[in-house]
Amino acid sequence: MQWVSLFYEIMQEAFLLPLFFFIGAVINDKEELENRLKTGLLFTFLIYIVLTVFIIAAARPLTILMAQDKSIINETVNYIRLESTANIINILFKFILVALITIKKDKNIYIPLLIQLILIIILDIFFISNLSVSLKLGVNGIAYTNIIVSSILLITSFILLHIEKINIWKIKKLNFKWFKSFFRISSISGLETLVRNLFFMFMIVKMVNAVGGSGDFWLTNNFIWGWLLLPILQLSEVVKADIGRDGHKAIEKIRLDTFLL
Repeated sequence: MQWVSLFYEIMQEAFLLPLFFFIGAVINDKEELENRLKTGLLFTFLIYIVLTVFIIAAARPLTILMAQDKSIINETVNYIRLESTANIINILFKFILVALITIKKDKNIYIPLLIQLILIIILDIFFISNLSVSLKLGVNGIAYTNIIVSSILLITSFILLHIEKINIWKIKKLNFKWFKSFFRISSISGLETLVRNLFFMFMIVKMVNAVGGSGDFWLTNNFIWGWLLLPILQLSEVVKADIGRDGHKAIEKIRLDTFLL
């Protein structure tokens, strides 16, 4: 199942990482900021739709290729298809979050983070846990949780944009000229991530599946990245936004305690 996350991680780092610079560069130009958000969201949505259709169609052969336990191939394929839907919604939220973080208002970070934590706890109880109130949906419960959480976070991000008086729904002519520079930087970022994750996918993921220890491995992996590191990951987004907006000056301002944390 993790190979799906790796595919989306490659796309995410290719699109979102350079975005901090391109959003930060026009943070004081409201009209161009709105244009880059609209054109960026449209392009990202179309790319992710194509990627998701490919993954849904190729889910079964790719699952077999990764040496997944044959007894759970059907469950794995269903989960992958649901999770792919969640990823479309999640990438749109993260795209908008880049702009909200770059604006540099604390509430734009804390509100989505708090909502995410609360929803994950509640939905995990009702979808996954062994409690009497749980639907006990198993691994598909994780995907349903991600779809619901991502949808609510996306709606929240639209509301926060409205509060910041950033209107991405205004009908105006779209300008895609900034994509010329964006693609150049994005391709470098995506290539580095692609090489790193391909080695991980074919060596680590396949090995773990082959020895039958994938359940414990990915449970631990998801707990670390989904819970323990969540505040640190949000902090890293803030640092990226600062660097994208202020360049080398932001690096000079980053305090030692930030790195120690």
